[in-house]
Amino acid sequence: MRILYSIIILSCLSAQRLDPLDTKIDELRIIVETASRNGQRIFVDDFTGAHLCPYCGFGSFAISDLLDEFPGTLISAQWHLNAYTDEESDLDECIYNGAVINCFEVRGEPYGWNNTITGVPFEVFNGTEVIIGAADSTTAYSNYLNVYQSFIGADTPYVISIAGFKDSINVDYEIIVSLESDISNENQKVHIFVVEDNILIPWFIWEWVDRNARNVVRHWITAGDLTISSSGESQNFSGSFTIDEAAWNPDSLKIIAIVQNDNTSEIFQVQEININDVDPDQDGIISHDDNCVFIYNPDQDDIDSDGMGDACDLCDNENIWVFGNINGDRNTDSTVSIDVFDILSLSDLVLSTYQEGCAYQIGDISGDEVVNNIDVMRLALMILEGSI
Repeated sequence: MRILYSIIILSCLSAQRLDPLDTKIDELRIIVETASRNGQRIFVDDFTGAHLCPYCGFGSFAISDLLDEFPGTLISAQWHLNAYTDEESDLDECIYNGAVINCFEVRGEPYGWNNTITGVPFEVFNGTEVIIGAADSTTAYSNYLNVYQSFIGADTPYVISIAGFKDSINVDYEIIVSLESDISNENQKVHIFVVEDNILIPWFIWEWVDRNARNVVRHWITAGDLTISSSGESQNFSGSFTIDEAAWNPDSLKIIAIVQNDNTSEIFQVQEININDVDPDQDGIISHDDNCVFIYNPDQDDIDSDGMGDACDLCDNENIWVFGNINGDRNTDSTVSIDVFDILSLSDLVLSTYQEGCAYQIGDISGDEVVNNIDVMRLALMILEGSI
């Protein structure tokens, strides 16, 4: 449905615009058609060691560059091997099944660690594509980019949404996994990672270099088995965790959820949310539906009849919900990028019955107080012309 819709939009644009936009329109059409077929984001397990592994930085820096280049479609989790981590560092420690362990060993074993893989760094894309070693950052980047591009066209029946309640250092979460088509649930599991992003540390790559460690896993939760198998079904996974304020930076924490097959290790879908999107001065619900992040505060005066407050208390946050940033993405430097993924998000909004949230508010590109096909076409045209 969205594929056809996107092609129609761009066909209309092509008919209305002549050179010099024709080439750009053709390029955008290819991107939109590819992205429309891709409901699956790409997850990479980054196995590394910052302090005593002179090649690990090459791999992890390349992954970091790709994360910056493809926000929203590439998501990572970083695992540090204790043998290559300074004794005074806690990068190699994470909570797993209630105990603090070196999660690198447990996470790496299904991929061949201590069997076919005996050295770091190594990267695993979507649980199936393993790249071992990194000679330099440029080569590593090229290799990883090729894998990313080979996966980006994949379809998936799974949709993941994340919601939760943050009360000081305590976070209650809910993961909702839904199916858009039938698929076997045999050996399908949900894993949840609490990660800390952008930890500035010294890396040894034949010399000491200060760079950020990205999405270091602090807490790994095996949520359980997926039992759904038919289109339209959904399943909830809920739980809680406590933020270690002494060791973690609460402003850099994310929740990541994946659907992974326990037998083949294939990852079918991934989603993430930054818990620092919640206003630090008030407790509330964090929710992510690919379009809107909002807060529910029981003490607010504007509680609606459905029990929810104003769903767009954050829409005036100029760092996120600016004109055209329909998917609500934010770069690591707090800037936003308006691109083809915002067109696709706006297209989804028009086709859906959901008419609330920050994305819908800023989706009125034409200013006529209605979000419709005209807004999608106008946003696409503005991106093509470079006027946004």
